[in-house]
Amino acid sequence: MLTYDVATQTKVGNFVRSYTSGHGREYFTFFPIVESMLDQFPSKKGTWAVLFNLEILFATIAYKKVDPSKITFFEDCPDKKKIAESWGCKTVPSSVLLNKDNIKNYMKQFDNSISNVPYNTREDSHKGSVAVAGGKMGTVGDKTIGRKLNKIQRAITKDGGHIAQMGLKTSMLDEALIDESWNPTVLSLMVDRKWWDYNTFWLFGKKETNQGQYQMFGTDIDSQICAKIFSKDTFKYVNQQDSLSQLLSKGMITYTNNGNPKTIVRSYKKADMTLQYGYPTDKGLSKVIKGPKYAQYMNESAVSRVATDEPMLCDCMLVFPTKTIAEAQKMKLFTDVNPLLKYFWKKMNIKGRDQFWRYAKKFNLNQIKTGFEFPAEYNLTLAEQKYINDNFK
Repeated sequence: MLTYDVATQTKVGNFVRSYTSGHGREYFTFFPIVESMLDQFPSKKGTWAVLFNLEILFATIAYKKVDPSKITFFEDCPDKKKIAESWGCKTVPSSVLLNKDNIKNYMKQFDNSISNVPYNTREDSHKGSVAVAGGKMGTVGDKTIGRKLNKIQRAITKDGGHIAQMGLKTSMLDEALIDESWNPTVLSLMVDRKWWDYNTFWLFGKKETNQGQYQMFGTDIDSQICAKIFSKDTFKYVNQQDSLSQLLSKGMITYTNNGNPKTIVRSYKKADMTLQYGYPTDKGLSKVIKGPKYAQYMNESAVSRVATDEPMLCDCMLVFPTKTIAEAQKMKLFTDVNPLLKYFWKKMNIKGRDQFWRYAKKFNLNQIKTGFEFPAEYNLTLAEQKYINDNFK
């Protein structure tokens, strides 16, 4: 019988951290995270699937008290296979998860499933025995592997079964929340402490029709604040993702006056601090965003922020159309000075202050006068406002 004590936790943790050389996952999922996920399951009964994570498997047995004979562990290295089998679990190579023929044998087979899957593939230089990495951001390879594996985990869970899984807020949360095949009921933004450098979440739900409603997890001040602010993509935007050179090479813009409207094609940069103009070709004309708007580079650059009503087909920009130029100017002002952006950046582990607009619940921009206001829609208490002002200006 496995015991859930510090000595055994340390032993499992040390093993997980030690096998980075070609043997699967590269980081350890801290036990308090795993415990919070396991606490969401209403029962230890039924069949269980645990994917990739030996530390999660250990906690499922020793903390949740699940019968090991009811667990199938999808392993990604021989050492984990041996350990899981010594604990009394059935093992299956994790490679079957991405094999269209083999995975059919596991569809809707488990009452419960839990994982913290790899988020992307290893860099090209990796020579190890497995293709998947442990969640490193920015690696070369299939950046969608995490979404695929989370979707497969939901598929191998029975109708009416329960699912807990993790992922990156920036690339995996949207798909998990809107998937009609399951009903997410509890979302943790994992802001209660600095667990690691990854912008991760965990999500729990049931295999039933998606109701589009979920509770935010956490009673600490940061979880409470982020629960009031967080909402994905309620400020609508257009991603003009091509660089200036790509816009030119694809024949979307030209510097020659062709009779089409003069258009902003590059925002401010530190090198010259000027807007660059060009003309959309007939091919690029439909991509031009007209009317008032606030825009910023996809990768944070304070000098790139612009509020304008000029036409725009610009390199590497996120463009937020607004009703009026005044609203656009208020968005820029809020971005420049409000401590909420620094707070969200630091606590949510997103890529920069500017990413706030992609993760914040929509509010009435007309209430912004100085830029330092806390939106009324967020209902932040005086204590929460003081906490943000004191620590994130």
